[in-house]
Parts: sequence; structure tokens; C-alpha cells
Amino acid sequence: MIFLGIDVGSGDVKLTLWNDGALDFYKQINAVAKLPSNAIIPPEQSDDLVELNGNKYLVGPSAVMIRASSQFETASYDAIKKLSPIVIKKFLDKYKHIDHIIIDISIAYLNQSADLTSHIVTSLGLDPNKISIVPQGIGCKMAYDKFGDSPYGTETTPVKSYYGVDIGFNTTDCFQVVKGSLTSDGVSAKEHTGIILIAERVVDFCKSQGLTISLSKAKELIITKNGSFRSQPIKGLPEAIDKFCQEYCDTLLATVENENKEILDVSDSLILFGGGAELLRPYVTKSPLYNPEFIRIPEKAEFYNSLGLIVYALRKNEAKK
Repeated sequence: MIFLGIDVGSGDVKLTLWNDGALDFYKQINAVAKLPSNAIIPPEQSDDLVELNGNKYLVGPSAVMIRASSQFETASYDAIKKLSPIVIKKFLDKYKHIDHIIIDISIAYLNQSADLTSHIVTSLGLDPNKISIVPQGIGCKMAYDKFGDSPYGTETTPVKSYYGVDIGFNTTDCFQVVKGSLTSDGVSAKEHTGIILIAERVVDFCKSQGLTISLSKAKELIITKNGSFRSQPIKGLPEAIDKFCQEYCDTLLATVENENKEILDVSDSLILFGGGAELLRPYVTKSPLYNPEFIRIPEKAEFYNSLGLIVYALRKNEAKK
């Protein structure tokens, strides 16, 4: 059986492929730009070209190179709905003979699950029985249940009671696990609380130097800490990004502590998941709130949602037998 778990985040797209027991991970920036119908695509961008319903798009790294005004917005439910079929089409073109596709959705948008699924099925002409949708954070929990702190088996004994924070680009999705089971207490999702807060500061920083960039480009700069403007390095960019990341990290940990102190007091760990956790890994250890015996970030934390989608599919498939 071949299962495709796709975490279509506002910042990155994370993919986990299960092929009869073999795991493969893939990540790309979530950037989409619509092209004119007569656009000429260089060979080096052909892998990022998607044609859907008579339209042409660049999806991923190549889209970031298109002018900012031509790139799609990514940080809202409407944006995720618009982008999802285009992004998924890229991977359906790449991976053939998929038995089941599993996608996720932020808890903040959970009421739109049926709408999103219907839109993807209609846009791509999929069999509705071959696609499932799972709340973000829940995928992390499923992956952590099975793999613990590493999908490679270096640590396979998961903590049984913990508070999980899935740090996305736009949202943070939180949940509590007690003795291996989810509780209704502590479940929350907030828009405009993720890495987008760092990206917006990077956009403003670049604007102060006369450079207009998109949020997708800002996300790329946060990762690389290397940008140029008309062949000249953007002065002070690496130092500014380090400052923005550390301040965001410190604020996030303080907010989690202040809003969930009673839950944290009865938990064995605070576990950070998602692309935001991977980005913040070096900053968490520098935070005044860091406790190495309490705060954990799993190996490949950014893939735990898409990995959890695979676990969901395996459970669903087993239940059919």
C-alpha cells in the first residue's frame, strides 16, 4: 500500500510517503504563482510547473522567484483552500499509484473540513473514498504515540502525559494528552500566532531598506539568513533574523506558560512540534524559560503532522481487515 500524507501549511508543505513500510520525507516552501497562458518555462523550473483546469502555476521554490505581486497569499483558510488542489496536484503528478491521500487542517479551521475536502475532490477529480482529513496537532499526537521522539527509532518510548504545541506559519495548535489520551481541556488554535509574526518583521526590515518582498520570500530568508538586493547583501539581515526569532521564541514560551500553567504543572513534558519547532530549536535552548528536563522537540518535528497522517491511514486500513 502507498499512502501520501500532505501537511499543506501556510509556510511550508511537508510530505510523508509510506510505501509498504518505507518512509520518505519531503519539504518545500508553500509558494504558488499563477502564470500567463503563454509563459515559457525554463527546464530547471519544469518540476515546479503544475497545470490544472486550464491554468498554469509554479509551485514551490520557483514561485518565490516570481514578483511578489504575482504570488498567492497563504496565511488564511481561503488561501489554504485555494492553494491545496494546486499543491496536491504537483505531488500526484510526481508520485503515481497512490492508494490513499491524507491531508490535515488547523483546529482553527476545523468547521471547514468538509468544505475543504469537497473542494479538493472536485478540483482534482478524486475518488472521495481515497482522501481523508485530520486536524493538525492530532496528527502530531498519532505520530508521537507510534514513534516517540524520533521516527528513526532512536527513542521509541513516548511520554504519556504532555502538552503539545504545533507551531505553524500562521497558527499554533495546542492539545493536552493525559496517560496517552487526548483531553478536551487545553485544546486551542489561534490564527496569526505562528512564524508569520517573524516573517512580517522581516518584510518590514527589508522594506526599510527599499526592498519589497512577499511573506513566502520572508520565510525563505528566515531559513537561509542570506538575501541580497540588486546584488548587494541585505545589511544586518542575519542579526535581525536572530533577534526576531529569539524574541518570538521567548514570547511564545511565556504565553504557553501563562495561559496553561495548571495543565503544565500536571504534565510530564511540553512538546513542541511543527515547522516552527524545527526553526526555533536553537533559540529554545537559549530562552530563559528553557528546561531541558521538561521541554522536548522531537527529531524531524516539522514532519510529525504528515507522519501522523500516515499513522492514521495505517490504522484505518487495518480496521478494514
